[in-house]
Amino acid sequence: MSHPLDDVLGLVDGLVSVVTVSTLCFGVMDLMLPAAWAMCLNLGGSCGGTATAVMNTAGNLGGLLCTVVFGYVIRANGNYNLPLFGIAAVVLISAMLFSRVDCSRGLSQRESVPQGLKAR
Repeated sequence: MSHPLDDVLGLVDGLVSVVTVSTLCFGVMDLMLPAAWAMCLNLGGSCGGTATAVMNTAGNLGGLLCTVVFGYVIRANGNYNLPLFGIAAVVLISAMLFSRVDCSRGLSQRESVPQGLKAR
């Protein structure tokens, strides 16, 4: 749901409008956080802490990379909307990938683990 709001954020003018739409975007994205943490814990099973740490690290690295790329894109073309539309596309792709995850099977229930790598 935040993808359409991100698109709107790229189109609004004025401080109050930008703050309002940004607040809605962050609020909608925060609604998915409990599901993301639960997914990691469920998939990780006895290694749930590790799974959540990997998710947290990937998110922080993505946030760092996004801020750097955001600045370079604006410097290259002077358009603040282009990076916002890029972020909206990434959020949409993430939502589609997230919806494809099967949480009923944990990581330890993989069928194709090579014989020499099975846990003892």
